[in-house]
Amino acid sequence: MHHSPRPLSTLLLLALLTPLLNTGPAGLASAQQLAPGWEPVAGRLVELDDDSPLLSLLPPVPFPAPEGEVLFEAGREFRAVVAEGDVTVHVGKKKLRLKPGRVFKLPGLYPGERAPVKLAFRWVEREGPPAYQAAQAAVFKVGREAFTFLDLDGNGYFDDFEVDGWLPGEPKALDKLEPAALREQLKPCRGFLAVGEQRFLAALRPADRLVLYRVSEGCHEDYLVHMGLLNHWRRQGGVPPVGIDEGLTDACEKHCAYMAQHGIGHEEDPGKAGFTPEGDRAGRAAVVGPGSALSGLRGMFQTFYHRTYYLWPRLLKVGVGAREGRYTCDVLTHGSRGANEPVVYPFDRQAGVDPRASTESPDPRPADLPTLGGTFIVMAFNSGQRAELIGATVRDVERDAEVPFVASTPAEPPPAARQRFPNNDYSFCICPREALRHGATYEVEVRYRLSAGAPEQVRRWRFRTAAR
Repeated sequence: MHHSPRPLSTLLLLALLTPLLNTGPAGLASAQQLAPGWEPVAGRLVELDDDSPLLSLLPPVPFPAPEGEVLFEAGREFRAVVAEGDVTVHVGKKKLRLKPGRVFKLPGLYPGERAPVKLAFRWVEREGPPAYQAAQAAVFKVGREAFTFLDLDGNGYFDDFEVDGWLPGEPKALDKLEPAALREQLKPCRGFLAVGEQRFLAALRPADRLVLYRVSEGCHEDYLVHMGLLNHWRRQGGVPPVGIDEGLTDACEKHCAYMAQHGIGHEEDPGKAGFTPEGDRAGRAAVVGPGSALSGLRGMFQTFYHRTYYLWPRLLKVGVGAREGRYTCDVLTHGSRGANEPVVYPFDRQAGVDPRASTESPDPRPADLPTLGGTFIVMAFNSGQRAELIGATVRDVERDAEVPFVASTPAEPPPAARQRFPNNDYSFCICPREALRHGATYEVEVRYRLSAGAPEQVRRWRFRTAAR
């Protein structure tokens, strides 16, 4: 799919929601950086102590080191020995053996003291040992209803898709509930909320600000979940959330029905059954493929060229439709590439990355890569920016070994893509020759210039592949 973007339609702003709880720390991108239709709600962070039953909802997360010792502090210094995925925590003469993924509590760390027992492990990449941080909840009030978001994986974000959770109510009210009752109320974060009879797409940017985008009662939940995952990935990529244009849903679904009869493609033939003008327009402005709304989106993020559209900085809204095992997402009607810092994928510190690349048309493989290998590692630049690749490395962190790869660049696009993407979509694409290992951490370093004669720059980041 490759077409010129269309002019953006005029959008109406929602009325401001009621100003709410005291504003937390600064850091949210300014309101001008949010697409029209998104409204911010101020919130606050609440540090949880050992009296809060919310703490029993926070499971441990896998430790980053495969072996050896990791030192950290929790009020008083103690050490964790990492061996075969289990963790033995020593506090004086006391020790507790933990298994990642099991809900746990550390009893008696501070005999005779009421200092907080902080159960959420948050690993911070920095010089020196990782830090043991406070467990926190993010609390927001929309109208008369309150919502509490929990950072269940301890990564500093409170709305990771289907990882973190949220509960109706505020911590003071929730403290009255037993942990079992809290677990029953805990809902996985899937990118949308219901407030009375109103429904909203919801994103936290950062933890102290909730932004909401109003959707109709008739918007299918599958499409809301699709938007939740898309906005989760956009946040990881450092670009603002997008809304959904429900007016495009019918056209996208019609194009799906056409593809179910005649095969996957962008254009419709007026002489064939199932042709509709609106479906044809949707297909020409969309990424298309097999699957449901959610599986279709996941599949597109395993590709190179198609994934780039979803991460455009100036993408404001998308239209989405899925029917009969076909998927259509209109990304051009309300989108353009815009200007931004280079966007990388996999994202920095992303977990659960598929180790393998996926096929797409046009074929993104360079000439000397006969078969698909590891997931495409991409660095996308602004439109018209012919960046120069000076050098790159991909390193398997646990094995301390470099990964062999070939790369395409704006100056050297793959043969099969030169006609449609003569500048390689203004991107570097690093193509590992073989599938990456499951459950492994990889570090990428890219040295580049934004243009000929410009200063050399370096970008480094890490990601972790999905376990088997």
